Amino acid sequence: MGEQETYIHKLVTAILCLGSAAAFQLIPVAEATETAAQYSEYTETGSWQLALAVGRGVLQSPLGDGQDLEVVAMPRVRYYGKRFYLEDTAVGYSLYETPSFAFDIAGRLNTDGFYFPRSGSELSRGFVLAGRLMGADEPAMKLEPPKRHLSYLGGFAAQWLGPVTIGLGAYRDVTDVHGGDEIPLSLSKQFALGSLLLGVELGATYQSRKLVDYYYGVEIPGPGTSSFPLYQPGAALNTHATLEAKYPLSNNLDMVLAGRIDWMDDAIANSPYVTDASPKAFFAGVQYSWK
Repeated sequence: MGEQETYIHKLVTAILCLGSAAAFQLIPVAEATETAAQYSEYTETGSWQLALAVGRGVLQSPLGDGQDLEVVAMPRVRYYGKRFYLEDTAVGYSLYETPSFAFDIAGRLNTDGFYFPRSGSELSRGFVLAGRLMGADEPAMKLEPPKRHLSYLGGFAAQWLGPVTIGLGAYRDVTDVHGGDEIPLSLSKQFALGSLLLGVELGATYQSRKLVDYYYGVEIPGPGTSSFPLYQPGAALNTHATLEAKYPLSNNLDMVLAGRIDWMDDAIANSPYVTDASPKAFFAGVQYSWK
């Protein structure tokens, strides 16, 4: 991977680390003085929201000897039109909307591919797989580092706004990478303690067998161009929790702290590539927003 591609990879990783719709929803600083009961996520139609957070962020890799992804700058780009919206790497078009419900055509980036090196990537030093599926007395066995591609998912998303915000989506690979599906469900709530804004989210994501097998299945080479399956996982149901805090330092500057933990299904955890089935992510720093 060249220097430019590596930079782009890290830039997108920075956005995903805390900026994607599936991860952390930082609360607008303009609402810092509002009470929890007054809090609303509605924004002005046709508005752009640009921000840059600087600090330290880490996205832990669940893979054996995998390299954690570290970022120091996190750009955020969002746009909300009358129907169309952009939230960092997620896009959508509203089909139906009321004050408490929205149903959209939506797309989002699948993040599993970020754990794996792409062709010639120096992001990872490779994965040493030493007899995790073999007997303890078997000689150590090393497999070539897997090469996996990023995929983009398209589908539908619905959101119910109330005391607790409920999000539900159904997505399929539209980039012809693995042909798999994802169904995310999330429960989130934002509230204020004086000027301190807090957000929590609990979620679960179903991933189809095709998606899980592409990223976490293992094959070993056989004679010629043949290969033999070593591990073939089924579908997975992963869960996660996030917690974030935001404190305004000025009209444009905020102190931000956020963390996330994922619990991977056994279908993924049992893969020879995976050594940590509960990877974590965090970011701590300051964020400047252009208004």
